[in-house]
Amino acid sequence: MAAQPARRLQPKIPTPASMPLRGRISDLPSISVIIPCLNEEGVVDGLIDDLLDNDYPHFEIIVCDSGSSDGTAAVVTERAQTDPRLRLVTAPKRGVSLARNTGASAAQGDYFVFLDADARVPHDYLEVAMTEIRQRVLAVATFYMRAGNDDRLCRLIVKAFNHWISILQYIKPTAPGASGFWVRRDLHAKTGGYDETLNFAEDLKYLAHCSRFGKFGVLRKQRAIINMRRFEQDGRIKTGLEWLFGGMTHTIGLRLRRTPFKYRFGHYSAVGTGKGRNI
Repeated sequence: MAAQPARRLQPKIPTPASMPLRGRISDLPSISVIIPCLNEEGVVDGLIDDLLDNDYPHFEIIVCDSGSSDGTAAVVTERAQTDPRLRLVTAPKRGVSLARNTGASAAQGDYFVFLDADARVPHDYLEVAMTEIRQRVLAVATFYMRAGNDDRLCRLIVKAFNHWISILQYIKPTAPGASGFWVRRDLHAKTGGYDETLNFAEDLKYLAHCSRFGKFGVLRKQRAIINMRRFEQDGRIKTGLEWLFGGMTHTIGLRLRRTPFKYRFGHYSAVGTGKGRNI
């Protein structure tokens, strides 16, 4: 399916009681939520539901399909027919960085929000985040993470990475893409977007690059709920060490074209549905 042309956002205007942000609605920045997808049928639906439940007045959701072999594109296309805030675009080939950049090229918002397809967000996610971003005058932001399950080891690993994120935000901004990135539109353009030559830790490089040109901060009033399926299916220790490897190489400034392990995408099952394909 060819990428649909970008169009002006058609905001949903909430009642004053549902809009905690101060100021005229017309003055609020617009937001483009960009979600790269590879075989996420039965998974991305939950994130779409969460976002469409937000009352922020000016936002769009752009799902970029990266060559899925399941019904991801069909599901998003069907949903988009009932809500103009949702659009599907298609990347010319597989690659998470290419998918994010393709989605950004179709986006119309003042801020880009990059979320993984398996993330979950609360109904006030956009409002609360934008309020804090404006109060702190941030151009780039991310969240601390919260594990999406009750596994003790998973929660311990996530807690350790939250400490890492907290310490390094003042030295070299670091956070995994799973926590979600908010980036002002002009900074994305200035940096050229995600490095499509990298297949690991490209999110860390992007965040650090954008932070050179605008104020960065870790948002405090909400946490990103991350799906732990990679930990559950690939192994908790293994995945934790892979994340640590990415964080360490990024911190010391290494740019790896290859890694000593295969960091796969698009092969995970949707929890409770059996969806997902091995590629």
